Amino acid sequence: MKKFKLTAVLLSISMALTFMPATVYAEADTADIGGADVTENEVYEDATAPEAAELPAIDYAALAYPELNIGESQGLVIGMDAPRLTGAKITLVSKPTGASSEYDAELINEEGIVFKIPIGAAGEYGFGRLVLTDADGNVSETYLSDLGMDISFTATEEALDTEAEAGEYEKEIITADISNGVDISSIAGGVKNALSNAGSDLLTTEQTSDGKFVVMLDPGHDASHTGASKNGIREEIYTLKIARYVAEELSNYPDIIVCSTRNSGACPVGGQPNAICLETRTQMAADAGADVFVSLHLNSGSSGMRGAEVYYPNSNYQPGVGASGQGLASHILSQLGLVGLPTRGTFIRVANTDKYPDGSRADYYSVIRNSKLRGIPGIIVEHAYISNAADAAIITNEEALRQIGIADATGIANYFGVTKEGSTPADPVKVEAFVRRLYRYCLNREPDANGLDYWKEKLMKKESDGANVAFGFFFSDEYKNSKASNDDYVETLYRVMMDRSSDSAGKSDWVGKLNGGTSRESVFKGFADSQEFANICKEYGIKKGTIDVNGTGSGSNNNGSNNSSNSVTPSPTASEGLKAFVSRLYTKALERNYDEEGLYYWCAQITGKYKTIDQVSTDGFFHSKEFLNKNLSNEDYVKVLYHTFFDREPDEAGYNYWLAKLKAGGTRDEVLAGFSGSEEFKILKRSFGIE
Repeated sequence: MKKFKLTAVLLSISMALTFMPATVYAEADTADIGGADVTENEVYEDATAPEAAELPAIDYAALAYPELNIGESQGLVIGMDAPRLTGAKITLVSKPTGASSEYDAELINEEGIVFKIPIGAAGEYGFGRLVLTDADGNVSETYLSDLGMDISFTATEEALDTEAEAGEYEKEIITADISNGVDISSIAGGVKNALSNAGSDLLTTEQTSDGKFVVMLDPGHDASHTGASKNGIREEIYTLKIARYVAEELSNYPDIIVCSTRNSGACPVGGQPNAICLETRTQMAADAGADVFVSLHLNSGSSGMRGAEVYYPNSNYQPGVGASGQGLASHILSQLGLVGLPTRGTFIRVANTDKYPDGSRADYYSVIRNSKLRGIPGIIVEHAYISNAADAAIITNEEALRQIGIADATGIANYFGVTKEGSTPADPVKVEAFVRRLYRYCLNREPDANGLDYWKEKLMKKESDGANVAFGFFFSDEYKNSKASNDDYVETLYRVMMDRSSDSAGKSDWVGKLNGGTSRESVFKGFADSQEFANICKEYGIKKGTIDVNGTGSGSNNNGSNNSSNSVTPSPTASEGLKAFVSRLYTKALERNYDEEGLYYWCAQITGKYKTIDQVSTDGFFHSKEFLNKNLSNEDYVKVLYHTFFDREPDEAGYNYWLAKLKAGGTRDEVLAGFSGSEEFKILKRSFGIE
């Protein structure tokens, strides 16, 4: 992969810098966070509010360490093109208490901002408000979470007491060189990463019906779409070599099935344009039922840059996908550090213009963005800078390359929590206890023998998981017939999915969402994706799993009281206008008549509020395997968009505009968004009596 200008800094945990919170607080109860007394009520000292300014575009945010010990310092890098920036503050928030503290930037230059934050208390942390000041004194502010960068980390109480212990876990300093106009950092040494000692992430992925995980490896680039080339190394050749070593090592894990987007130098779609090739690779992952998409790359930049870095999805559109990607990225990066590669961190990069179907900012990289659109955590692993002599020497050493492949594979296996010995059988006593608590809390009764045996068998055979079994109870006829209010529904979710009573703020937020039209399925997913539910599943020795609210749950859809069929997919009556609208999507986009099953499915997705009309029109049809297999030229692609979204032939000026955009490097998703978001399409939808 060719390197964009912005580069991140990993701050040294051992760097001797003192750092005091800069915010003035009103009088209130204080809590210890980050080693300072802070309050939840933050105010400006000056009576006059700062003048608001336009927020500079933020490209990415990178966290140095997903987990660290108290007494150490966290590093956060905000990448942006802001040469006139003179000041920056970030708010650190304790998630359990809500207490917060604000810190000044340690380093600012035209490429980004670096924060170094000492951590004085154990717990889970996130980041709140980011305040930026320019050379004219104008102030702008935002929240990283609003940009799809919902970054968090955990601090543990196992502080390093002795120099010997500190030496074992020392993260070497990566020095900052502001005088270099190209990069804000250069690698001074390898970063020893202790994250591998933290254990495997709790599972947030799905297994195949036979209990195996599917990994789609993507050797970056190909003979038709070549990558970086430096020091005698061609990226597309060496990424395939790495992929083969990864696959070879993963073959030792009985619970993992390995697939690959290519097994030779050839383009997997016969030399089609790069945008089509990249999107097709993610569709290959979806068709294979992949749990993760791992794109393998090599970097190139200035000769002083070196080391491995991993990109993962932002938290927009499908937050669970972003969280899973972050966990996978951290595991792989930690393993690469253990084999001697300098590690630069894990990164999020957001697009400047691309949007997800819900209007939020999309991920910048096509394979990450399109993987998320298909519900798959996609990451990009940049193993080394082939423009650097030291990194190039590693990559051209066959044994070193094999060790890199093994490191990638080990990180993937650790993420899934699997071993070379295979899965450990579930404990039937713990599994039964898990099912019994669902009957008690959700249905308010003891289980009947048939129902108890049915759900136990599903979990014991790994045909289902915690999230999907719980889904089966909450959306069973028995629970629906209880006619629980939104208030009662949320309270039960807290008890079942978090094993506690609700907190007033959280409950108010969820009930407000339900009263505002959010579906119960979507709220359920919010609880199912929580760390608290993951902890419950770990306690009972079962896989957590996840729920796809855009369709049906991936586990059983049966009634919580017995094993009779009870489909979760809604089947409300669709209006004639909606049926006609979906029917024309078949004729215009796919150029064929609809099939009854497909028409019913898409109408049910819309009326059941699993997908919006725009999501069905774009993702459902234009990202479908059937449409992608047409391999349309840009000219034909734009014509189909005119027919589908405008119900007319293209006008010359508009047609030439969209073709020029594609020729200049614009993606088909960008063009698709232009059509689906147009006023002309809104008018077309209204003509069918829908919005």
